[in-house]
Amino acid sequence: MIIAFDLVDRLEDCGFIVDGPHPSVARALAAIDARTPDGAVLDVQVTDGTVFPVADRLKDMAVPFVFHSGHASPEELRERYPRADVCTKPCPIGTLESRLQKLVMK
Repeated sequence: MIIAFDLVDRLEDCGFIVDGPHPSVARALAAIDARTPDGAVLDVQVTDGTVFPVADRLKDMAVPFVFHSGHASPEELRERYPRADVCTKPCPIGTLESRLQKLVMK
């Protein structure tokens, strides 16, 4: 969670309005149901399993997202979610910011 809160601070410094972090699938899905995000940053490993139910929901809602994780193969993620981007940890904040900005601006 420390890394997640640091990422939130860094993305806010880049101008993003961040809702989160949401450490579990249940909390992330509740947040999406309460307010559709413009985009999302997802770590594959969350407290109650993997984030794939959240990614599936975002995909169905046509919400762009970036995987920021060291827990999955980038190739497998790209195959399953071809419209998503993948930033393998560790990833410089500038890279994550530019990829998220690019997806959100489409």
